[in-house]
Amino acid sequence: MTESIKSSFKVYSYVPADLVTGNKTPGKAPNSAHTEAEFLGPGVVGTAISNFTMARIDGGAKPEDGHFAGIAIFEGTILGKKGTVAWTVEGTFINYTVDAKLTLLADTATGELKGIRGTGAYLLPPPSNPEDCTGEMPSDPKDIPAFDATFEVGFA
Repeated sequence: MTESIKSSFKVYSYVPADLVTGNKTPGKAPNSAHTEAEFLGPGVVGTAISNFTMARIDGGAKPEDGHFAGIAIFEGTILGKKGTVAWTVEGTFINYTVDAKLTLLADTATGELKGIRGTGAYLLPPPSNPEDCTGEMPSDPKDIPAFDATFEVGFA
């Protein structure tokens, strides 16, 4: 049996980089990124550190448009159970909108999260003024909006 849960989260670190050189690429659409996010609850509380690779859409409306895939390592609680678990993340970034799907990797779970299985998703709408988007995160974390993720999880 699975349970539907929702959790707000905030990305508090986003570091784009060139996959080949590892350098930040200001002014250029990155092909990889490292992110850190905080899940604020109620169903999922903790931190997730992620690494992504991006494939740009040739001829996309925006040079940043593309597909991404990566993996996140989560540490915290899910439905009140504490531990760590990894999940895959794949999705699109098109016209400043992020649409992502998550798949929990059950065999990576530790602690009370052993036996967890499930999926998740999040949709990040474009900023109110996309033309002002610089690709950089605001320097003050309180300026970063929180978004909602949904999960369908259960335990074996």
